Amino acid sequence: MIIKPSKSRLIILIISIMAFLLLTISTFLGASLLTLIDSAEQNFLDSMAPASLSVLTKPFVLFSHGLLFGLVIFVLAFLLWGFKFKIPAAWIVLTTISGSLLINLFSLIFPHRLAGQATQFPAHTIFFVTLLYFFLSKIIVPELKSFPRQIAGQIIILTGWILTFIGTVLSTNYTFSDAVAGWLLAIAWLQLAAQFYSKYAPRAYRMNGFSTSWF
Repeated sequence: MIIKPSKSRLIILIISIMAFLLLTISTFLGASLLTLIDSAEQNFLDSMAPASLSVLTKPFVLFSHGLLFGLVIFVLAFLLWGFKFKIPAAWIVLTTISGSLLINLFSLIFPHRLAGQATQFPAHTIFFVTLLYFFLSKIIVPELKSFPRQIAGQIIILTGWILTFIGTVLSTNYTFSDAVAGWLLAIAWLQLAAQFYSKYAPRAYRMNGFSTSWF
């Protein structure tokens, strides 16, 4: 099975939820340390970050949310479906759509402002790129034929994640705490989605339309 049952999944879920809730409460109670970190990060990046870094990271940010990210997921799911990974393809689409509803709900409930500037909490870019990293590392990379290729694949997608994180905190639409919150929420959501996959993928295999799928 591509995503196997794991005893550590519940522990990771609990830790990520607790960390996310702690960060959320601290953010909206205006914890002085967190506000200081966010303000210092924005001031530092405004004065010290080279313009070339923003240019380098901008494409990664653009493709990590909204319609462009939806296009990436569509292409990935389409290719997986064509190569008889129908169950993983359906799971990717379901996880992404339900995750999108979740993070948009959080953004509506918890509007965030820093020094009068509205920011997006949690950061959608980091949330979605973390989902994509998980999809690629669990489904695509293991299919590479050799271990060096698998290592190279992991390095490439990790580099993409890091560049997206940097590009997110460089943007005036996000703060460092927004980005970390997006990451923590994605980690928690992926634990639930992975548990769902490991439980229901064998059942889906017995359904019409999925009986020829690898899972």
